[in-house]
Amino acid sequence: MVGPGPARGGSTSGPSTGAGPSEPSPSGSTSAGPVEKREVKVAGVRGFLFPVTSEAGDPYQLFVWFDGSGYQVKVVSPEVEGCDAHVCHLFPGARLCLGPGAGGGQATLEGAYAKSVLWANGFSVWRRTGTFPF
Repeated sequence: MVGPGPARGGSTSGPSTGAGPSEPSPSGSTSAGPVEKREVKVAGVRGFLFPVTSEAGDPYQLFVWFDGSGYQVKVVSPEVEGCDAHVCHLFPGARLCLGPGAGGGQATLEGAYAKSVLWANGFSVWRRTGTFPF
């Protein structure tokens, strides 16, 4: 599965609060993830829409879901067109490449969130300099 379309609409729950919420993984274990998030269901795929602000102050809206083998993250906004997919660690459909495996996902929600924050900081640098820092 390449991923869902734009993460808009669907069922929602309010943002979580606290120092480190946990979400059940498909196996039933828990893993820390984004504090401020909204559960959505897009094209039958349940996931979480969450904001990230890069160190440069750029806002991002990201969508994380479990595809059956790993956690995937898609950029909902801003548009990420115009960046070489290899240079900017992007798969088609604005899905982030979060790891070296063929699927490019992460084993845990916490790992996917951490890598997506790192990616947002790198993309902000690329937008300003034309060079992705990693």
